[in-house]
Formats: sequence, C-alpha cells, structure tokens
Amino acid sequence: MYPNLPNTMQNILVAEDDRVTRTLLVSQLQKMGFSVVAVEDGTQAWEALQPEEAPRLVILDWSMPGIDGPTLCGLIREQKTYRYVLMVTARARKEDIVSGLNAGADDFLTKPVHGGELHARLRVGQRLLELEETLGSKINQLCAALEHVKQLQGMLPICMHCKRVRNDQQIWERIETYIEQRSNATFSHALCSECLEIYYPQEAKKLSNENEPPSQKAASSL
Repeated sequence: MYPNLPNTMQNILVAEDDRVTRTLLVSQLQKMGFSVVAVEDGTQAWEALQPEEAPRLVILDWSMPGIDGPTLCGLIREQKTYRYVLMVTARARKEDIVSGLNAGADDFLTKPVHGGELHARLRVGQRLLELEETLGSKINQLCAALEHVKQLQGMLPICMHCKRVRNDQQIWERIETYIEQRSNATFSHALCSECLEIYYPQEAKKLSNENEPPSQKAASSL
C-alpha cells in the first residue's frame, strides 16, 4: 500500500492510552514497514526511551496517564539524542498547537489519524533524522581532523650558523625535526645546486657534463 521506507530509522515508539487508537496506529505503521514499540501511558514511554538503542521516531498522544504528551516532549528535548516527535491529539485550536510546539513537538496530527498523512509526516521525520546523523558524522570527522592539525606560530629562535632551532624546552634541535613534531609535514633530504657545487664539486661537474647538450659537448672537444 505504501512505498518502501529507507532501511534506517524504521523503529518507532507509539504512546497512546486509548486501546483502539493504539491498535489502529500500530497496524498502519506496520504496513508502512516500521518496527513498532507501543505503550499505553507517558511513564512507560519515558522508560522506553532510556536505552541507547531506543527509537528516534516518536508518536505521542497529548493526554495520557502518568506523563502527558507536552511534558514528555520537554523531557525528550533534554536528552542528548535528537528524536522526531509527532504529537497526535483531538485538539485543533491554534493555541494548543503553539503550546505543543513550544514544548518540543516537531509536528502535529489531529484524530482520527489519516494513514496517508501519517506516512508523509513520518517520511519528513526520517529525512530530518538522516540529515542530523549526516551532520553529526561530518562534525565528528572535522573534530578528528582538527586534533591532528598543529600550527607553528610565534617567534622561533634559530641559530644563524647551523640553523638549528630552540624548542620550548630550550633544547637546540634540527629544524626539520622541530617541524615534523609539530605538523603533518615530512622531509625528504636532497641537495640544492649551490650546496652540491660547494660540498661535492666533482659530482656537480660530472652532473653538469651529463646535462650538457650534445652540440656543446662536441664544441668543447674541438
């Protein structure tokens, strides 16, 4: 009857004290592909939301024994885990809707619940939850990346002759060692052309001859 829902976010909690309404909701949700946890009052709902693996989609009746819907919404919003809360109520006054939204509800449905509208609202809830998970994952990746980023800043004493630098412990060390310990940079040692001529003149001359164009080699042999 309904299109398949994504494989994630298919667990849902239903808190409804009226047995007939609760049975109808459970039947509709199961046809949509949800795995349903159904309770009959707000206190049971709050207990069901304590485990880490508790559903993140929640349908609450406004008026329930124990903890009513608006009060339960406020408690849910104090949890670290974001949950999409859909309030089901016979109340249709704007004042009641505003009150419920201020308490923490994400959306409202009036009784009797229409299956198609319920499905559409829950698909919105799934998209919001998936977006929240994606953003949370990106934030965690960014925090992990920042932990590996080290910045070099401030005045750094460097010897004018050997070019060693003085670290925070007042120890002189090679500049490449200092940089490698404080950044993600690594060094591959080589020789610049000037140092090659100063310290290895024979190798520099040999290398220069090898790189000399054939025309110049022929002219120098005459």
